[in-house]
Amino acid sequence: MPRSLEFDQHEKLVKARDTFWEKGYHATSITDLGRSMDLNPGSIYNTYGSKHELFVQCLCNYIECTFAHYQHIAANEQSPMAAITHIIDKVADKMVTDHHACMIGKSSFELCEADKEVRTLLKDNNDALVSLFSQLLTKAQEAGEITPDKDPATLAQLLVASFSGLGQHYVLYQDKTQLHTLAMQLIHLIKA
Repeated sequence: MPRSLEFDQHEKLVKARDTFWEKGYHATSITDLGRSMDLNPGSIYNTYGSKHELFVQCLCNYIECTFAHYQHIAANEQSPMAAITHIIDKVADKMVTDHHACMIGKSSFELCEADKEVRTLLKDNNDALVSLFSQLLTKAQEAGEITPDKDPATLAQLLVASFSGLGQHYVLYQDKTQLHTLAMQLIHLIKA
């Protein structure tokens, strides 16, 4: 009779996610994962598959949590521009509290050129984010919060592309004030 799992798979997945997020995919070993998850290599392989399969599960978890949070903000703010501002603030705040760039940006730079599965996953996420921002920006135009001469789709792509740049900037300078100034400038560019 198969043994039942004696640990919370989701809790262990989050610990693995945080390890990959901190160290990156290539620098993370099975030993590192075992240490952070408090599991032996056999349990990791039997439950999650290979290191790559575990990484993809962790990346999916990160994407789902992040996107759900952005959707929640979009649905609950008083105005579309307030939602956009809140999301940009959250992106900047998360970089500061986590002390590194987001896992999506990190994974893009490390893996997308050589790993088709990760590239597809991140591209799909990027497309979903662009769609969310495009919808918010269209609503912001309809509400008179931004000028009608702006193209919501292009602005949405600019916003999403800017997140990686903000992450890189924070990693280089570790300057919270400067990061928030850049985030506010991004909002100003949308409104101008």
